[in-house]
This record gives sequence, structure tokens and C-alpha cells, in this order.
Amino acid sequence: MRLGNKQKEEYLTSLLLSSLRIHIFAFAIMPTHYHLLTSQSAEGGISNFVRIVQNSYARYINTKDVRHGALFQSPFKAVAIETEYEFVHVSRYIHLNPITGNVLNSVKMLYEYPWTSYIDYVNSPRTFVSTDRLKSYFAGEKELSAFTTDRADYQKNLGILKHHTPGV
Repeated sequence: MRLGNKQKEEYLTSLLLSSLRIHIFAFAIMPTHYHLLTSQSAEGGISNFVRIVQNSYARYINTKDVRHGALFQSPFKAVAIETEYEFVHVSRYIHLNPITGNVLNSVKMLYEYPWTSYIDYVNSPRTFVSTDRLKSYFAGEKELSAFTTDRADYQKNLGILKHHTPGV
């Protein structure tokens, strides 16, 4: 049985996120990887969430493509966010990642792109994205949007430099 979009959102919010006691503040799903900005209120919540998502996705792809085995090369990487400054800048990095990675051609496309949580901050939020914390740092939606999008070219250029100077 396939779940509809509303049913998927309700499952993710009520069963999965609440039982693991994690909050998703920002995400971006890219063709080869994904980014999450999360917090947990129970030990192991994030690890369990990532394990469930990756295992479910691997089962889906293996069934769909009639294949076997792991999809992911290595375990996920986690970095602790220590300050509020890091929190807001990491959220911007995540939201701009589809532009940096050339998935999207322009900032304008971010406003409609469903594979990032940016639309939850500028349009109507999905129930599984916790928007209050990030929004609290800005006077309103326009300020949050300006903070995020004003650095798109800079971040894209850094991504190009990083690509052309590996190991630096």
C-alpha cells in the first residue's frame, strides 16, 4: 500500500519524529547525499532516525531496481552545533546547497523546491519541520529570506573553489 503525501507527513511527524524525540530544523536532499539540521531530546534519537530512513530507502531502491546490498558507502557524519551563530549559518548552508551543487539554477527556484526545508520558512510549513527556532532570530520572513539568499553567489563560488582545490 502506498501512502499519500499527507499520510506520509503525518506518519513522519506523529510516529517517527515524536517517538525518537528529534526535531528537524533544516534539510536538503541532493542527488548523492543529504543534509539535516536536527536536535534530539533522547539519547540516540538522531542515529535511530538516520538508520530508519537509510534502511527504508535502501529497501525501497533494492525492491524497485531488483537489487541487493547497501546503498550508502559509509556511516553518516555528524557535527555538533555549539552556538546560535553556527545554527543560523548552517541552516543557510543547507538551504542553499541545491544551488551550490547545481541542482537548481537560481535562488528563485528555491521558493518552490520541495527537497529542501527552505519552502517551510517562506511558504506554509510541513508539520515535520520545526521552524520556530530559526524564525526567532529574524524580525520576519523577509529578513530570514534575505539572510539566506543574499549569500547564494558567495556560497556557490566557495563550492567551486572547494571542488577545484581538494584537500585544502
